[in-house]
Amino acid sequence: MKKAKFLLLSLIVITGVSLGSIWLFNVVMGDVPNKYQRSHAYVQKALQQHIREADRKAADAISKRVSEFTSFIDSRKSGAKPFSEDVVSLKSKWLVFKSKFPFTDKDGHKNYIVQKFGQHIFTQEDLALAVKRTVEASIKDLDGIENELAVAMRQEILGRTLRPDEVPIASDKFKSAIALLVTASQWDVTNPNISRIGVGSPARRRVVIGI
Repeated sequence: MKKAKFLLLSLIVITGVSLGSIWLFNVVMGDVPNKYQRSHAYVQKALQQHIREADRKAADAISKRVSEFTSFIDSRKSGAKPFSEDVVSLKSKWLVFKSKFPFTDKDGHKNYIVQKFGQHIFTQEDLALAVKRTVEASIKDLDGIENELAVAMRQEILGRTLRPDEVPIASDKFKSAIALLVTASQWDVTNPNISRIGVGSPARRRVVIGI
């Protein structure tokens, strides 16, 4: 019985010492990034996986928005028949004939067609609004995916989860790196005397991922 108590007490002491050692290590060493415990190739491979996943999400998001725009167009197809009937109507033919005479409205038939198209299918304003809605939604989707990628890559590089206050910093750094990459690409194109660095080269990738 005494031996069992001794073993239990020893286990408690050892556990306490271990936890205390871990706490002391964290206090003294701080938040040491785990990237120093992993090879560069490992981190590089993980980052490439994050990029592939972001590419897939971006393609899915764009496909979704294109489908929404296509649905808008399809929803107006029912107006094609009444529109075609108006195009070949007696009034339409009369406006064409009338436009041949002097001192008449030369654009009368054109305006009639535009008005009927808007009545039965969609107006220019309807189309512009649909395009604007699709583009804005796509940009919002891609911004979200870009922010997710920035956080994922930063966490992969550091080897830890980012604190809430670090998330916007990671996003800003990612956007700055992309801007720098674009500038470098333009510099290569406009300066033939400068040695070109391929977009996929290790040197340029380090600009983006920061390692």
